[in-house]
Amino acid sequence: SLSSEVVEVDFGNKKKTGLPRNSHVVVGKGKKGGLHLQEETRICTIHCADGKKLVIRAGIRGVLVEVNERLISNPDLIRTAPENQGYIAVITFGAGKRKPDGYITELPTKRVFLMNHGNYCSGQKTSSETENR
Repeated sequence: SLSSEVVEVDFGNKKKTGLPRNSHVVVGKGKKGGLHLQEETRICTIHCADGKKLVIRAGIRGVLVEVNERLISNPDLIRTAPENQGYIAVITFGAGKRKPDGYITELPTKRVFLMNHGNYCSGQKTSSETENR
């Protein structure tokens, strides 16, 4: 778990940080209007109370359906409730694919959770770990 309190989650709403991640409107079954992501696309930057900044990347090729806007007003949800209210984003992969591109080796039944998030706050770079739920 994160050892330091999360004080801000930046989804790119400021100038010079790319497209705002929370302004896209996604509609319909095909999720039209979503932002297309590559493995290295930045989803957000997490700012910890101890001064560390963590860049969270998509990790897979897909479409950004939504970001958790609760994190703007209550960023520490990432640390206190990471598996429910503290989720970062919802990403879908391409229609008709049997396996997603990128770091995931199996198609999850429902959700992919980023595990080992404590290593991100400590600054260690690890391979993506997933858990099927």
